[in-house]
Amino acid sequence: MEASVLSRAYRALSPSPARQITYCADPLRLILAFKLAQEVDEVTKEKESEVENQNSQNKPLVQEPPQPQMPKIEEQNGTTEIKSGTVNIEQEGILEQKKTKKPMAPNYEIGVRCYSIIPDVDLRKVVEQALPTEIQAMWKERCQSGHLASTTHIQLAHYRMRLHHRGAEVWRWCWSFLTKRDPVWFHFRLTHLVWDDRIVLAVVDGLEFDASEARNAGVKAEDGNVFVDGLPDWICSSLHIILVKNNEKVSPGEARALVRQWKEAPQSVNSIPLDDVQGKGYMRKFFGRILKLNYLRNLMAQRREEKQEKELSKQEVANR
Repeated sequence: MEASVLSRAYRALSPSPARQITYCADPLRLILAFKLAQEVDEVTKEKESEVENQNSQNKPLVQEPPQPQMPKIEEQNGTTEIKSGTVNIEQEGILEQKKTKKPMAPNYEIGVRCYSIIPDVDLRKVVEQALPTEIQAMWKERCQSGHLASTTHIQLAHYRMRLHHRGAEVWRWCWSFLTKRDPVWFHFRLTHLVWDDRIVLAVVDGLEFDASEARNAGVKAEDGNVFVDGLPDWICSSLHIILVKNNEKVSPGEARALVRQWKEAPQSVNSIPLDDVQGKGYMRKFFGRILKLNYLRNLMAQRREEKQEKELSKQEVANR
């Protein structure tokens, strides 16, 4: 007999140790107790085995993580709708595609957008301090209702200028001067504030190379002066800084045209003089997404043809 079974049999017969000794003298009582203990062990083992079998059937060997709750994406009538619920693997793939950046169109590339001079201070604050009292209200209203230019800069050349002969020369002139150089500094002054219903800008005059920064820029003072003198008059006479725009799609050509209009007919454009506003800035390249040159040429040629067709149609209507 096993000692564990005997001990349980003794405890089952009597809780008192003294009486357990007396019961040992009765063999029949001891045999009955031993059989009872064996039956109890067998029942207990059967119940434990049944519980283990049930657990093994219900629980997988590897616990899978709970499936995340994400919004469902459903397409109906060409529109995409997002609804709450559980998302399967295919829908998760759709969400990943939504998050990825759109590929660049084949007609675009990354390149130099323009060459500009960046002021070392926020000229909007400088101009605001120099404005007369009667113009302060207009200035604050335009700043609140319009789009403030992200970076105030003096644009010397834009990549679209390469389509024209004289613009291409200015582009090459800036490219040859700024290649492999540290920032080159210039002085300038703001003479007038000019605006219409779309733009508020400051007219720039007196552009000069800063000879004191020549050594840091790795350029000779003579080369800086030659660069400024080499800029054509049609560029220097229309230099400006856009301060506020009524629309994000205002082009540099539109602002340059406003400056020319103001110089040709000052009374036709709103303007006020600015008293001795001096500025300083460095020249740099602006990189970004630009149209490819061949595509841009074809696009401009197509627009010229459309313009000619409209003019011919107007003439035909007038001759009837």
